[in-house]
Amino acid sequence: MSYSCLVIGAGFSGICSAIQLQKQLGITADIVESTSSVGGTWHTNTYPGCQCDIPSHLYSFSFELNSDWSAYFSPQPEIWDYLRRVAQKYDLYRTIQFNTTVQRAEWDVQCNMWKVIIQPADQPAYTKYYHFVFSCIGGLRIPQIPDQFTNFSGQIVHTAQWNSNIDFKNKTVAVIGNGASAVQALPQLQKLAKHVFNFQRTPTWVSPREQFSYSQWAKLYFRWVPFAMRFYRWFLYWQRELRFQMIQSPDGTFARKVREIFTQSIHQRLHQAGRQDLIPILLPKYSVGCKRITQSEDFYEALCQSNVTVIPHGATRVDGNKVIASNDEVVEADILVLATGFQVHNRFGHFDIVGRNGVSLKDLWDDASPVTYKSVSVANYPNYFMMLGPGSALGHNSVVCMIEHQVNYAVACIKRMQRYNLAYIEPKQEAAQRFTDKLNKDLQGTAWLSGCSSWYLNKHGVASTVWSGTVTSFWWTLKWFAMDDYHQTKATKSLFSGICAAIQVEKEFGVKATIFEALSDLGGTWWANQYPGAACDVPSHLYSLSFEKNPNWSERFSCQSEIHAYLQGVARKYNLYDQAMLNTEVVSADWQEAEKKWKLTVRENGAAATHAMYFDAVFAGLGPLRVANIPKEFKDFQGPIVHTASWDSSLDFTGKRIAVVGSGASAVQAIPKLQPVVAHLTNYMRTPTWCKPRRQYHYSTLVKFIFRWIPFALRLYRFSLYFRYEVQYLGFRYYNTAIGKAVRANFLKQVKRRCMAKGRPDMYEKLMPTYEVGCRRITPSECYIESLCESNVYVDRSGVASVNGRTITSKDGHEDTFDILVLATGFNTVGFLGNLQVNGRDNVNLNKLWDENYPDTYKTVGIHGFPNFYMLLGPGSALGHNSVVTMIEIQVANAIKCLKQLRGNVKAIEPTLEAQNSFVAGLKKNLSKTVWATNCGSWYTREDGQVFSLWSGPVFTFYWLLRNNDFHRDFIKHTSSKI
Repeated sequence: MSYSCLVIGAGFSGICSAIQLQKQLGITADIVESTSSVGGTWHTNTYPGCQCDIPSHLYSFSFELNSDWSAYFSPQPEIWDYLRRVAQKYDLYRTIQFNTTVQRAEWDVQCNMWKVIIQPADQPAYTKYYHFVFSCIGGLRIPQIPDQFTNFSGQIVHTAQWNSNIDFKNKTVAVIGNGASAVQALPQLQKLAKHVFNFQRTPTWVSPREQFSYSQWAKLYFRWVPFAMRFYRWFLYWQRELRFQMIQSPDGTFARKVREIFTQSIHQRLHQAGRQDLIPILLPKYSVGCKRITQSEDFYEALCQSNVTVIPHGATRVDGNKVIASNDEVVEADILVLATGFQVHNRFGHFDIVGRNGVSLKDLWDDASPVTYKSVSVANYPNYFMMLGPGSALGHNSVVCMIEHQVNYAVACIKRMQRYNLAYIEPKQEAAQRFTDKLNKDLQGTAWLSGCSSWYLNKHGVASTVWSGTVTSFWWTLKWFAMDDYHQTKATKSLFSGICAAIQVEKEFGVKATIFEALSDLGGTWWANQYPGAACDVPSHLYSLSFEKNPNWSERFSCQSEIHAYLQGVARKYNLYDQAMLNTEVVSADWQEAEKKWKLTVRENGAAATHAMYFDAVFAGLGPLRVANIPKEFKDFQGPIVHTASWDSSLDFTGKRIAVVGSGASAVQAIPKLQPVVAHLTNYMRTPTWCKPRRQYHYSTLVKFIFRWIPFALRLYRFSLYFRYEVQYLGFRYYNTAIGKAVRANFLKQVKRRCMAKGRPDMYEKLMPTYEVGCRRITPSECYIESLCESNVYVDRSGVASVNGRTITSKDGHEDTFDILVLATGFNTVGFLGNLQVNGRDNVNLNKLWDENYPDTYKTVGIHGFPNFYMLLGPGSALGHNSVVTMIEIQVANAIKCLKQLRGNVKAIEPTLEAQNSFVAGLKKNLSKTVWATNCGSWYTREDGQVFSLWSGPVFTFYWLLRNNDFHRDFIKHTSSKI
């Protein structure tokens, strides 16, 4: 199955997620990043002295070791540069949308996908559906800016939003806070400022930083002896792991020894600076590790300088340029620096995620402490994975290791989905609660809960941010996958025909039909066709099952993803999951005369071996838009080739020269999406198409509400659409009358008007069809003609003469070289059966029969010589003016009537040859009077010019013909005795 995935954030977590999704699953994820570059916190935090407090060789990906780290602890620019190089190496920039935010993600229970609203900085918001969402936004993202400081009259800056234009030279600076950013920034500011006041509500444990630079010899050694660098990383890892003892047992021997060392270090450093008076102020009274330990070789030394004053009280408010401490001490300052950290427990910010139960995760976690499963998943939020979420921060080791473990676990979840054929994966509430309860129990007695106030604790007093053990124990916890802890809901696959048939068979007979599907997900053509702009040209409310109307269609003409989602929802509602065999090809169907059954030979998951299954009846809901038509002359093109029916979403069209072959529905929809992003587009158009404006509009919330709660209103609206489209048949039947001429004149007027509006009157002749309106399928679009009139588009009407390498030569001698070739060449509709070989009575092969002759059927459903075999959307049942979904329902109802004849000794039924011949003769006669028979060369006709795929009249006449069968005159009934 081809999954879609959204990664929110392009820091360490987002980059790791996108790489592993591609490496392990072949999924190219969309990445949304709110800033202008990759890097996350290492891109946004640029305050002076910003650096990591974890060794460089440990604070990096295990699959992307870096031999060129300059120092033991790397500065922010070097870490940011590392992340940019990794993103470049894995081609992530191609799928990252910068300066873009996710406003909302809501689980759609009908299609089992995330409906995500994405907001680019300079464009309107848009909605897109994803199977998975990876939340990689991290906790160190939203600055904590206390309201009481925002009215400061001087310059104010937060360390997480540093303004490099501020000049600190000879200024009086007030620094509020003494966490990691203050410890790193203050020594740099002290060198510039006239005076620095540091407001410290609570002192922090600052250990000496054992910084050193790596020599060129060390870098060469790491580069050319890879095992040495991995061994060195392993050494650093275990050195850090051992430090967890002081956090796990703050009153233990190891913790006491560490505290003695730290205390001695503080005394020694302040004594050396001659500032023993600062010892009572700067010596913490809480356990080492209760707050995050900071490292610096110059923080205490900076505080001892004559131009620095430590105020051992928190700042409570400002008055103009005055900063007032909790003891009412007043300081006048030119610049206020807020080193006040982040809103760790409000990581979502503007982003709202709504789960399967309709509850906002942001609101849920605001009201109560977070409950997660293994820190990665959340109950009621399927296919949603968090990186560095609650329960995964550390106080002793590298969070990059934690990220990798979390990403690998999320990937394992998706692999389980594939293996067990699940629609989604979601932990059970009781499993998540059990995990969280154990986590909180293990946290009891640790340094984090030893009595201080820190960002590790939420407002409920729970240390919800941190993992309770070592990184090794985290790896071990996530190594094991317990399927019993997850909801196991199976998925299904079918298209409109198959879903409708399966539902009606169960309704009428109580029989659960087996659904075979060669693809890996439901939707038929609406799953397979994912080219840009893919949409239906029949109104949504008409292009749906009459017994499953959908009040929530978002717009008049729905896009591919929404129709696909609708079909998934219908299948789920009717519990078709256990009936479906996905990734299963039916190789052949052979009628077994003695048993009066069909023997189906099937191949599962592309295996070489096949096996047989037996059925009383077969519905062939293959559909005509299934087998892509790929002209042989283009197979020698040396660059990437993509057909609209098998789109490759990994291809990057940005700035490329592309050729689009074809002018049918897929070309009309795809070209307007491709034209704005390509450098040049040539459309090889053998024959132009009749294109009318698509009157698209969105349904308002009020309209949806009315449709939902006033069913008659929805039914009446659907009928009005049906009637409106039925009337269009008159233009096809009476094309050579005043009606047809008026329709043609209106179309020509519209084409000319649209070309003139774009200042391209020369395009009118190129885009004006010479055949009758409706002879080929009419394609609606509001921007196709406009796109062809753009300066970076060339329309070639002469046809293709040759293809050599990447150069295409047209018949008028025009040559052009292309990066990508797009085939919008439609489908092989003559091959209604595709690769499926159907052998009926007397071993007559239906494929050969239809290849050599007109595809005869009885009322488009039954076939003489093929008992209990029913075609859906086969020859004679497609439309040029209305919804084929209505045709499918009529055909299924007719087939059900036939199956109801199988009672008593009657085991099979088929139409007589006379009845079939009579029906086909009438169909051909009626089709000969329509515009489709004017021989314009379309997929409606065979090579001999005969119209074979379409119904010859309005949908109403189809219903009237199929509403009843004369089973005594027109059918042969086979009993259990031999015929």
